[in-house]
Amino acid sequence: MEATDLCSSEELARVAQERRDAYLQLPGEVAAAVVFVDDEEGLQRAAAALLQAAVVGLDTEWAADLTKVDRGEKGAGGKRSRKRERGKKKQIDGLNKGDVGAIADAAEAAAAAAAAARRVSEDDGDDDDEQDERPSTASVVALLQVATETEVFLLDLPALLKRCPDALAPTLGAVLSDPKVLKAGFGIAEDLRRLAVLHPIAFGAVREGGPASGVGPIIDLQNVWAAGTRIAREEAAGAAARGRRATAAGYPYSDEPLQGPWSTPEQYQRRHLVGLAHLAKAVLGKPLDKSVRMSDWGKRPLSPRQTHYAALDAWVLVEVMRRLREEHPEELERLVSGLTHTRGLDN
Repeated sequence: MEATDLCSSEELARVAQERRDAYLQLPGEVAAAVVFVDDEEGLQRAAAALLQAAVVGLDTEWAADLTKVDRGEKGAGGKRSRKRERGKKKQIDGLNKGDVGAIADAAEAAAAAAAAARRVSEDDGDDDDEQDERPSTASVVALLQVATETEVFLLDLPALLKRCPDALAPTLGAVLSDPKVLKAGFGIAEDLRRLAVLHPIAFGAVREGGPASGVGPIIDLQNVWAAGTRIAREEAAGAAARGRRATAAGYPYSDEPLQGPWSTPEQYQRRHLVGLAHLAKAVLGKPLDKSVRMSDWGKRPLSPRQTHYAALDAWVLVEVMRRLREEHPEELERLVSGLTHTRGLDN
């Protein structure tokens, strides 16, 4: 069943607009400045632009473990086919219930299927060689996204490692090690670890041949948010030892009560780590749409929704920093001062 069998084009357009309205979107001028980089010339242009920024947002998308998918499909009597059928039924159920995400996903799936059919008719469906060259491990960083306030660069690391590996250190490595460029991330330690595995000279520790000045300065907004909510929770508890406990835990403490977005009961009463979508909603007013997070990031070209998702995940980090600096500069400085670090000098 196709999406067009269930909804008119006007209905699809309406629910798609509702979906866009419900979630944070890239500003039009930033969306128009998203650049896909897969060669040395593009890499040099990206580095030149990024080195001019005071703050860049950094995120990665990881490739799927396609070897496990292949084994699952070959064994257990067509287990993957049954899973596909269950997925189709779930999608149809969502369409019948008017689920916005299901309708948008179905519309994209229908368009993708039509595009695939056109490609098959054009090249007789011979894509075995392309499939054989796909990544086979989930540890591979399929995409590195780096954003400024006005531009986003989507860097195809597998392609760059194949075409111009020696260009990575003097370009991306220079950006990540420049002390004048603050690198903002969210749960960024794992991103940097995987990058260092891929190219130790550009992204690794000094002892591995990485940048002599290390990778940094780095600020993890997940840690900043945790620090803010921790201090706000201690302040709300009114305990005499709250300052000593906050300081002992590594969080900066002051007699001035926090007023930032982390200081509301709704935020500090959450004792588990929050995701980037939650942070975006708390600071910017709308969450992120994470519906394509688990899609195939090793596939090329990226779909329009993947492109928007990937670009937004990096840009929102810069926008959160900008908004917090604009509205709560002193509090942000208190929190960031004890959490900004450079990676790779001794770790």
